Amino acid sequence: MLGIIIEAVSGQTYATYIKENLFDRIGMKNTFSEADKIFNGNVDLARRKSVQYEMRSTAVQREYKTITTAEYVPAPSVEMSGKLPAGGFMATARDVARFARAVHTGKVFTKPTQNLIYAGGRPEPVDEYTLNDTTYTIHYALGWRLRRKKGEMKVERIAHTGGAVGGAAMVAHFPSKHVTVCVLANVQDGAVEKTMYRIASLFLDPPMF
Repeated sequence: MLGIIIEAVSGQTYATYIKENLFDRIGMKNTFSEADKIFNGNVDLARRKSVQYEMRSTAVQREYKTITTAEYVPAPSVEMSGKLPAGGFMATARDVARFARAVHTGKVFTKPTQNLIYAGGRPEPVDEYTLNDTTYTIHYALGWRLRRKKGEMKVERIAHTGGAVGGAAMVAHFPSKHVTVCVLANVQDGAVEKTMYRIASLFLDPPMF
């Protein structure tokens, strides 16, 4: 609905409006919509897109036992442009990290709007776990998962995950350390969260993984 409103008010397509008013503004030079690739005939963009993979298992019956093998094979090509504005963009990990950092450092929204985004969503935790003798709670805000130490209001990590056929992603921002990490994988079962924490731990003290 928001995408339809933006198009009606601006007189532009959603992809064009977002590119001119968000992506270009914060320096996301390697982010494109699937519609660009299809309708504008951008051959260079098609060549830059990574190949997606999925795990495929094959069972073979041999005498008295079944042998199962697994291998990565190219995933089916899925057209994502119809998902705009809920998806349908391609970007580099650097650009996604740049987007998250801009959002969470006040370069996109005003402070009242940013606070509203963090305050929205479910008031009760959606998850709780203990790491290195410290218990954390996860709250789902408007589009972001917020991690806090149990009983505290200070947000330690702001993150979001994503996935599609043949791909997985995670981006996380650590406000107190001014660290933002994005991991993109071209396999659907990529260990993006584990990898993200390993990278983030190089810059956090104490490490969080």
